[in-house]
Formats: sequence, structure tokens, C-alpha cells
Amino acid sequence: MLEAPKAQLTVLGSNSHRSGLTKINALQCIDTRGNALLVLPMSSKDDLPPMAERRPIPRRRVLLGGVTTYENGAYTLNCQIRDLNEKGARIFVSSGQNLPEELYLVITRDHMAHKARLVWRKGDEAGLQFVTSEDIRRITDPDLKYLSRIHSAQNTVCLTWR
Repeated sequence: MLEAPKAQLTVLGSNSHRSGLTKINALQCIDTRGNALLVLPMSSKDDLPPMAERRPIPRRRVLLGGVTTYENGAYTLNCQIRDLNEKGARIFVSSGQNLPEELYLVITRDHMAHKARLVWRKGDEAGLQFVTSEDIRRITDPDLKYLSRIHSAQNTVCLTWR
């Protein structure tokens, strides 16, 4: 078995709370095409880039109202949408509220309902990955009509006359 030659690099610390330079060991390798590679060890989760930087499609910051719903509309929960792209969203809900692994996120402004999978939950925030998306104005499936009712209820404005 061949042992890869080792190199020592001096790099800037990966976290903002670290300052100064850090020395790390790396392996010098050559791939099958003869290209030189430098393999850096990932020693801990702190060495990974933030989740936002690992997404193939970045999310845009938003502040939108939404509703999460599950079990065919039996349960609804208002939420705030903080980050959004066509693949998912970061939402803000009360930490005391439970979210199932699969739910719908109804975005009132966009007239969209996204079938979503709960990817992570930390305190009041949750990350959702969209599985499918439906324009609420074009839903024809009778089993999903409840999404139109939830959307309509969010758009209802009460006026009182004096």
C-alpha cells in the first residue's frame, strides 16, 4: 500500500470567531488523469460551510405570511416565511408547535401550495424541502380542494361599518 505524501498548509480559520492562522495537515494525491489534488481533512461539523452556502440554489430573504397544514387540512398553523426558493423554505413557527415530517405550506401572496418535507427544526425555525407545488387557483383534484379553502380564509378581509 502506497502512502500519500503529506503537506502542511497554513490557512485562515473557517469560523468568524476564530482569528489568526491555523496549520493543518493535508494529503497530496494524483487522480487517475494525472491531476494533482490536495485532500483536506474535515475534522468537525464546524469546518463545514453554513447550510445556506451548501444549497445548489440560494434562497432569497423574504418576510411572507403562510400557513402550514397537514392531515387533509385538519390542522393548520400560521407561520412566517423567512427564506424562499423554488426548492424549499425556512419558516418561523412557535417552538411549542409540532410539525409532521410531511405537510403543505400555503403561501397566500403567491397563490401556491407546496407539499413539503420537514428537513430540520431548530427552536422556532424549520427548514422545508418542496416535493411538489400547486397553483391554488388551478387545483382540480378534489382531495386538495381544502388548500383553496385555507388560502381563501387567509385572504378574507372583515369590514365593519359605523
